[in-house]
Amino acid sequence: MPPPAPNLARRGLSLALAVGAAGAGIELLAAQQPWARASFAPASPLPTVSITVTGNALLPAAHALGLAALACLAAVLATRGVVRRVVGMLLVLLGLLVAVPATMSVRPAHVAAAAAARSLATAGAPRLTMALFPWWAAAAVGGLLIVAAGMLTAWRGTRWPGMSGKYDRPGGPPQATGDPAAAWDALDSGADPTMPRWRQ
Repeated sequence: MPPPAPNLARRGLSLALAVGAAGAGIELLAAQQPWARASFAPASPLPTVSITVTGNALLPAAHALGLAALACLAAVLATRGVVRRVVGMLLVLLGLLVAVPATMSVRPAHVAAAAAARSLATAGAPRLTMALFPWWAAAAVGGLLIVAAGMLTAWRGTRWPGMSGKYDRPGGPPQATGDPAAAWDALDSGADPTMPRWRQ
């Protein structure tokens, strides 16, 4: 199969980066929001204790996973070939490590345990209420977007241009002919015009 047209390849790279960045951003935002609230009623005359449980409390690795996904997206730009495909597979793994635990972290027992760890007044079973907005679902969607970006990278990434692809010139670096402009072109392409093969 012939390689894709340059514009099409760049669009694929841009799409993967945009989808992955959106997923990581949604996940990082959702992890900071309240996912549930636990109310403990200790023995009288102690007052009821209400504890807000955030996504970071229920999913402690959420922040690190989001940052790791952003780092992998930067690596997509900096790598090519098989290495870029490996980066795509790593993105898939990171996305799954966000999406799957996010859907399981709002189980009542898990919420109660996370809330109890934040307060000494935790006698009895708490009354649990979920946040008005389902931030846990937003985190899961963010993880799935990271998975999609990783799958696209692993599938098509070897055909995308690298970070310096716009500077590549067909036929290799320009040959210096004693013209100062040609020497500058050689420098731009990464060649050393001071080497003997560049001299007349």
